[in-house]
Amino acid sequence: MVSEKGALINDLAASFRSALNIDQDQFDIEKAVADVGGSVAYFGDSSGEEEIVKTESGGFVIRIDQNGTPARRRFSIARELGHLFMHMQYGNDEWSRIEPGRYRRPPGMCTALEEEANEFSAAFLMPAGRFMDVAKETSDEQFFYPEKIAGVFDTYEDAVVFRGKSLGLWE
Repeated sequence: MVSEKGALINDLAASFRSALNIDQDQFDIEKAVADVGGSVAYFGDSSGEEEIVKTESGGFVIRIDQNGTPARRRFSIARELGHLFMHMQYGNDEWSRIEPGRYRRPPGMCTALEEEANEFSAAFLMPAGRFMDVAKETSDEQFFYPEKIAGVFDTYEDAVVFRGKSLGLWE
């Protein structure tokens, strides 16, 4: 069962998909970022931490580790969009008060903000109704198959497991 906060996050992700006219299971995540005034850059250093860079012009760059799988990078980009809209208030007055620069969480720290961003990413990439349909279509009478669901949405299995748990489909 989705919590009240989870429902709000799911609604935000659905509204964002709608505003960008995204109606496919697989879509160009970098185009979605560009459509809202940002870009994606890949790094290969050892920091391993994704981040958002606010530019001098008021736009943003999402920096992602190039060493992850494409499916993992896709989830990470969507998660950073969650931070951008939910926690940095991109697109409203609060964003204009944030100084240009690099923003990331301290390494190894998993907070409520990270959980919210993960929920946004999962909801943005795998809308609830469609996720439930795909889960049923790819299951048998005894099991769900996260790898099959991940293939439909072009994301990775851990993201599917997270989404299934957040929707109450499995424990």
